[in-house]
Amino acid sequence: MNKISSIWFRYLRGEAHYQFLLLFNETVNEHPAVRSIAGPLYDDFTVWLNRESKVVDMQKTSLYTERIVEVNLRADRLITGISKVVSAGMYHFNPAMVAAAKELRIRLKAFGRIQWKAYKEKSAAIGILIADFRLPDYAPPVDLLGLTPWIDELENTHNHFDHLLKQRNIEWTQKPQDRLIDIRRQIDSIYRRIVERINSAETFDTEGVYLPFIRQLNTLIASFNKHYRPPKTSDRPPSIVTSDG
Repeated sequence: MNKISSIWFRYLRGEAHYQFLLLFNETVNEHPAVRSIAGPLYDDFTVWLNRESKVVDMQKTSLYTERIVEVNLRADRLITGISKVVSAGMYHFNPAMVAAAKELRIRLKAFGRIQWKAYKEKSAAIGILIADFRLPDYAPPVDLLGLTPWIDELENTHNHFDHLLKQRNIEWTQKPQDRLIDIRRQIDSIYRRIVERINSAETFDTEGVYLPFIRQLNTLIASFNKHYRPPKTSDRPPSIVTSDG
């Protein structure tokens, strides 16, 4: 039995989400039998895909999007750097350094993979992380590992990131638009229903009508999952949550 694989929508941030669905749309149109079995759902899909296209285009033309991407990458590098300093401390010859690293590693793990969170969720997590590492309980191990300058720089970057997000939101409020997160929830739901319909049809397909489409789509899905999902993630796709980022 051949089934359509699961796509890691959660990790298709920015334009990647739209690019995947655009390629899915092209693939459907290459297979008339699939287009037929999708029925009215496909018409709904194209309506929402066009809406997403308009918002993605508006994002690309925003005065702030490119700067947001740059500052976001800087924040990611700082978080990675902090994590690596903590990990290195675990192998230090000084027991006090090892103890400090262990304490901070436990706190860092509680945040999960901050770098892979959506913009708003990431901003909130970074804010909490900075506040925590400023607390009296964490200040000594932070200072001992030499992380105070890192936290200072992360705070500056975080403030800049927040400012840019707010400025872009102000820009967007002056332009009538759909919220990207709402669009993506709708189109993800329609996509899943189309996939369920195709998978059900394939169960009773004795002539292999849908098999070429399924193989072609699964190759596409494998490519996106491999490129966009974070390393060392379990093999079960998380719940589909998309963002405005």
